[in-house]
Amino acid sequence: MASFWPGFIFQTRAVPYPGFENDFALPIADQLTPEQRSRYHILSVDDIEADFAASKPEVVVLRDHVIKPTTVEYRQKVRALEDTFRTDLQQHGYKLIESVGDISIYSAAPRS
Repeated sequence: MASFWPGFIFQTRAVPYPGFENDFALPIADQLTPEQRSRYHILSVDDIEADFAASKPEVVVLRDHVIKPTTVEYRQKVRALEDTFRTDLQQHGYKLIESVGDISIYSAAPRS
């Protein structure tokens, strides 16, 4: 299960999707080399979009606030990413299965 904040799956039986174990990863991903991202299990935006295109992971938890930034410019960047990920999920067959407040849970379409 991919959760942009790992606390959503804390004390569940869900296994964090590789690269989503830490909520600090997304803000720093573009500052790291591919080797560093691999070593520290951090996904780039391109990695996340590619996984969504391949219907991996099967379940995604996305909230309206992926991360809490410190500047207005950074918040605008994060909002754009949230919109990008939401659009990617819908374009690649993920279905919104439930929303609670500002948290949405998506499920990948069954694979044939």
